Amino acid sequence: MNKPNLLFIFADQMRASSLGCMGQEAVLTPHLDSLAERGLLFTNAIANSPVCTPSRPSMITGRHARLRAVS
Repeated sequence: MNKPNLLFIFADQMRASSLGCMGQEAVLTPHLDSLAERGLLFTNAIANSPVCTPSRPSMITGRHARLRAVS
């Protein structure tokens, strides 16, 4: 059985609406558009944390991000 090839791209400060494959015409993203065309594009997803630093390890490990208040 062949294992699937997975590619995760983690980009800080980039919304989905900033990509050509998502309808943006003012910005050129040909390489990302090509990957989206040949692969699977998630168009409806949520993050478990609004902050980048805890959100990335959560996606990698599958564990829920715990945010702590800083005093």
